[in-house]
Amino acid sequence: MPEYMYRFRSIDNLLGKNGRQGELEGQYIFFASPESLNDPLEGYFEAFWAGDDILWRNQLRHYISCLAHTYISFIVTGEAKEQPDIIRSMTHVSEPHKKLFNRLRKNFTADAVVAKHISALALNDRKVKRSELEGHLQVLHVIAISIVQSALHTSEYIDLYGETMARADIEDISSRFLTAINKAIASPDPSGMHIEKLNQDIISQFAQAKFQLLYEERHAESADKWLDLSRHFPENYCKNITKLNFPEWYVACFMSEATDSSIWGTYGNNHSAVCLKFKTSGEPNTRRLRLNTPSGYGPKGRSFSWQDLPFDKISYDEDFVEIDFFNSLGELPEPVILNEWFVNDEDEISPRYERMITDLTEWRKEYHLNRSKSTTIKTRDWLKEKEYRLSIVNTPDARHRCIKYEFESLEGIIFGIKTRADDKIKIINLVERMCVEQGRTSFSFYQARYDSQMQGIKIDRIGALAPRYK
Repeated sequence: MPEYMYRFRSIDNLLGKNGRQGELEGQYIFFASPESLNDPLEGYFEAFWAGDDILWRNQLRHYISCLAHTYISFIVTGEAKEQPDIIRSMTHVSEPHKKLFNRLRKNFTADAVVAKHISALALNDRKVKRSELEGHLQVLHVIAISIVQSALHTSEYIDLYGETMARADIEDISSRFLTAINKAIASPDPSGMHIEKLNQDIISQFAQAKFQLLYEERHAESADKWLDLSRHFPENYCKNITKLNFPEWYVACFMSEATDSSIWGTYGNNHSAVCLKFKTSGEPNTRRLRLNTPSGYGPKGRSFSWQDLPFDKISYDEDFVEIDFFNSLGELPEPVILNEWFVNDEDEISPRYERMITDLTEWRKEYHLNRSKSTTIKTRDWLKEKEYRLSIVNTPDARHRCIKYEFESLEGIIFGIKTRADDKIKIINLVERMCVEQGRTSFSFYQARYDSQMQGIKIDRIGALAPRYK
């Protein structure tokens, strides 16, 4: 790994704007959520489900519990959340709701149509991809939401927005879906792509139907909110359920060099921004940066401690990692994994649980390797970035993701070809003051320029400023 890492920042981020302290004066690096980054596949992994009757029954019970929790929130607030409530454990649910949810869970999985889908999903512990899971949930969602609404006595929503469907129609849709699935399973194609294509087609049909309904109801604000909950829930649930596999993570992105003109054009705000040059520590194959990272909670709230955080190198040549959902519930305590996922009402334990805990050391090794790969694999489209990154987990409050670094780690600042002169002066004056306050005797400034012989960007150390700082 390189000794120096480079991080592009806009002038507004570096110096601050609208009363917000700048990253330079605050001496912090902001760790962003993957959703806010420019690659829509950040953190992507291929999830699959392979389970027996016990696991699938509990999966569908989890689905209706999350639906009920989200639905209650909708009734209370009148607002449909962008993301569903993903319940991590029934121990976190209030006692009145727990009793309600347990009744809903049993009623849902006892339904004859639902039971047929459980049998199809659990057939031979086969691999079920996310698209097929969504297909099953799209079919069963009408049953689930009817059970929830009946229990909560809120049928006016059903009547108002036409969610009712004759039982015969539900059974017909389910039968045709399962017939197509079973036919695809019996196909000799070992890749499973025939099942994938089938489910993609089904999901596409549901998406078209939802868009048509949205178009027809576009003048009714309350209908739009109801649409988000009642018709988008299966899709949103499948997108968010994998939060039970790995912790929520946040990242600070760096690059191994700062001489690519196209990179300056994008991340360098059309060459008008700057690039921070950080000096790392550690061995050549494990470079680190010392940061004051969140470490827990104390009497005064979030506590922090200084750590040498390791850089992870982004891979552009590997396939996205494949994750066995039921075997990777690492975000849950072991008692919750056992009691809420791997055990049925008769206290029978799924054989998959025994296989999982046979060698916990190997399980943990594979789990952490998969977690690391899920955050460090990108497609070759991003190869030019030559990216390295630092990451932290379970820090949803953005205020706690402004992570301080040691000023000595910032070796210098590179000005872009089009960085304004007055911005340069502001930065230089600020750095000079910080050097005096912290007793630092050296700091480097650099200027990017176009080199006609190289036909590329060259970085020059600004000699005129050198005696003042170094």
